[in-house]
Amino acid sequence: MRELLPDDIKPTMVVMLHWRLVERCLREIDATFPRESGGVLMGRQRGQGEICIDEIVGPGPNARHQRYSFEPDFEWQRARIAERYARTGGSLLIWGTGTAILRPVMGV
Repeated sequence: MRELLPDDIKPTMVVMLHWRLVERCLREIDATFPRESGGVLMGRQRGQGEICIDEIVGPGPNARHQRYSFEPDFEWQRARIAERYARTGGSLLIWGTGTAILRPVMGV
């Protein structure tokens, strides 16, 4: 994966997402824009400095989406995270949480 980066960029971590997961993130942005949304990234470390995101846990049905803030449905997220963790025998880890405020900045 590192061979795809320009020579002058020396990343400390490469994070890989399947295009279907990226599309899912973009659908969530479209559904809530211009309000914020978010979710949890879950995946596995594949090698030195490489993470592969296998699952995305969305905001949940009772999440609160505001123009400048976002509050996830914590109980719903916790249940989904526990299900995925158990299904993989504990090999799926949380690698990050985030909010979707990228559209105005990136022009996506």
